[in-house]
Amino acid sequence: MSKIQTLKVPVKEMPNGDLLSIKIYRITGQTPGPHVHIQSSVHGAEIQGNAVIYQLIDFFQQNDFSGSISFIPNANPWALIQKSGQYTQGRFNPMTGDNWNRNYVDLLGLPNEESGLDLNSFVTKHKDSEESTIVLEYKKALVDSVNHYMELRKTRGLSDNLKLNLILQKLAAPADIVLDLHTGPCATRYLYSSELLAESSKQFKMPFTLIYPNIFSGAMDEASQAPWWRLTSALEEVGKRLPPVFESYTIELGSQERLSLEEAEQDAARILHYLNYKGLAFKSSPTVPSADGLACYLKDYKSYYAPRGGLYQFMVAPGQKFAKNQVLARSLNLDNLERNGKLDDCLFEVTAAEEGIVINHSVSAILSEGSELVEVMENSFAHS
Repeated sequence: MSKIQTLKVPVKEMPNGDLLSIKIYRITGQTPGPHVHIQSSVHGAEIQGNAVIYQLIDFFQQNDFSGSISFIPNANPWALIQKSGQYTQGRFNPMTGDNWNRNYVDLLGLPNEESGLDLNSFVTKHKDSEESTIVLEYKKALVDSVNHYMELRKTRGLSDNLKLNLILQKLAAPADIVLDLHTGPCATRYLYSSELLAESSKQFKMPFTLIYPNIFSGAMDEASQAPWWRLTSALEEVGKRLPPVFESYTIELGSQERLSLEEAEQDAARILHYLNYKGLAFKSSPTVPSADGLACYLKDYKSYYAPRGGLYQFMVAPGQKFAKNQVLARSLNLDNLERNGKLDDCLFEVTAAEEGIVINHSVSAILSEGSELVEVMENSFAHS
């Protein structure tokens, strides 16, 4: 049985002097191989990743494999304890309103003096180096870049969002694969993949995949992947081809505020299928749940917003298909009786503009006009 190494990293000092820390659990295989970074619960209410990590640790403790894995079950301990009544706020910083998954830094998109890493100089130095040397040295350079960026801001301090995100970026920098485990408000299971990784992403056997362009918008998967996009492009300009050596994904595991160890077995099976494909080389893994495997491009991931304030009934469940003009949700607002005394004025239906698949809908049925109501995939295609 593989041993677990534990590391604790402080991320926030509270007013009474207590420290909030993230805990890292590392398992090393019997032979060399890829290093994998898996984190969950950056958004505090998104807890299913903990159950999946539990299942993965159980598997890797009992099976020989190649490489190593770092698990961070609760990547944002402050968000986990942000309660309002029985509801965990968790997605946004309660002080600033910032999304905890939108403050990662595109280090190589910064001026050299801020990143501390001159990509052109790195490429010039290593254009004739072996692939393994380039990868090793670049990982070290990325860790140094995070340290440099944080040191520049030491005098005036770091916001709690930025500090946490930079710590997680630094911990993930030595990895060959980064998996960020999330959930939606009320959602099915789906995957975010960059266009560069669309083919490899099929190995997760996820029912739905959202394919986004190779741009940076502040999320962990993009922050981890972007430096490698930039390195590959820079090397190509000097005639050096670097094959794909790094992959990063966001995996959505159903709905927030919900835990299922039974469903986590299936979630873990999908991740294990992918990791085996990527070279962790264990002899057997659990059976992967069957799925049709559909995808769409991010431009075809559409949101419907509440056209009126009211109490909403969702008519199509996450993961289900719907037809054009089908009712997606209906609203009840009894205060509209005062208009002309007719009950018909109290109901309003939201119909589909095009056919598609519901991926997410609001966790609350109590919505003001303009609130996000339903998120859907349109123009989907086979992806398996």
